[in-house]
Amino acid sequence: MPPRSRSSALSRTVSHDLKTPISVIGGYAQALTDGTIPPESRDKYLKIIHDRAMAAADMIDSLFSYAKTDHPDYRPHLMLDDNLRAHAQGGHRLLARSGAGGVHD
Repeated sequence: MPPRSRSSALSRTVSHDLKTPISVIGGYAQALTDGTIPPESRDKYLKIIHDRAMAAADMIDSLFSYAKTDHPDYRPHLMLDDNLRAHAQGGHRLLARSGAGGVHD
């Protein structure tokens, strides 16, 4: 998919995915404000509002991370985890012992 099409598809998806939690937040906030939700249920709906706000924030963070990768100056920072590092070092030692571990002139 061309970059512009991919970006457009992502924008549509993110817009749709953000609309749901934002609609829930707005609807529940309005219901809390106008007294539709009884006082004994306030904490339940405040938690829902909080959870949906955190979900929306996570989506926005993901979108910013994705947008960074589209920038021409972006350079990924790859990190080896301990298991992969140990495996790579073990393979390097094995190659060195067999005499196949490097380029020779």
